[in-house]
Amino acid sequence: MRNKRMILIASGVAIAFLLIAVSIRMYSDKKVEEPKYISAILYGNTIDRWDSLKQGIEQAGKDYGAEINFVVMSTDTNSEEQLSLIQREIDNGAEGIILAASDSDMDLSSISFPSKDFPIICVESGVNDQRINLVSADNYTMGESLALEVIAQESPIAKIAIVMDNQQRNSVKERYEGFYNKVVEKFYNFTFWRREEGESRPMISAQRELVAEAVDVVVALDNTSLEAVIDATLNLNKKVKIYGIANSDKAVYYLDTGRIKNLVYQDEFSIGYIGIESLLGKENYNEKEMSNYIKYHIVNDETLYLPENERVLFPFVK
Repeated sequence: MRNKRMILIASGVAIAFLLIAVSIRMYSDKKVEEPKYISAILYGNTIDRWDSLKQGIEQAGKDYGAEINFVVMSTDTNSEEQLSLIQREIDNGAEGIILAASDSDMDLSSISFPSKDFPIICVESGVNDQRINLVSADNYTMGESLALEVIAQESPIAKIAIVMDNQQRNSVKERYEGFYNKVVEKFYNFTFWRREEGESRPMISAQRELVAEAVDVVVALDNTSLEAVIDATLNLNKKVKIYGIANSDKAVYYLDTGRIKNLVYQDEFSIGYIGIESLLGKENYNEKEMSNYIKYHIVNDETLYLPENERVLFPFVK
């Protein structure tokens, strides 16, 4: 009788250990399936431009146990370079990609992904691929909001120059459409500055046009274009009214000093954080939820230091 009882106890212990081992194995397998080594591949040749986005990505990586490797390009616009960086990071073991696309028309079919459901999320500017989600504020309404600022503050006879740089990115294209469709209701006197073939920076066009055109207002729709306009006005000692969509340190500085009248900026910290959440499958935001969490704001020199603006525009100031 005692032997039978000992056998039953031993059997029970063995079964318990087996169940624990199976549970540990299942949990371990589940953890392996979740991407933990993430590469964030961002257009532009400096990480400084992405301070707020980087902080959001790093915070989410810390919260969810993901290691983040940041990769920047040598230029803003070379999609072939960005494609090669994506492939390089995958070959080096990246288990997921956060991408700020340099060109929305880039063809990702050339990439050898480890699997058909390899996780990749676009932030700030996406690609024309319905399988890849974009995490961003509403670029069209940001353009509209900037137009409303110009309408409220400028004369209808003012001559407006719109910087048409980086339209290979859908984010800039949508901002332009939102701005133009709204501002054209009141203004009619426009000139457009485009990057000419072979030009490496939009500043060349900006300088040429500022000399040739007697413009009253300049509107720039991304960081690089706005900074080029600032450089052109400084180099030529031109005083024009500047409006833009940007959040770089340079743009904020010249807003504070009065050279820029109004900025529209998006909360890139939230874009970075939600991008990692989405990539890891921790949250699944629909379009309405996305717009609730990722805000954009309009700021001038009087509202620059309000707490809600200061938190995003000065991410390293505590």
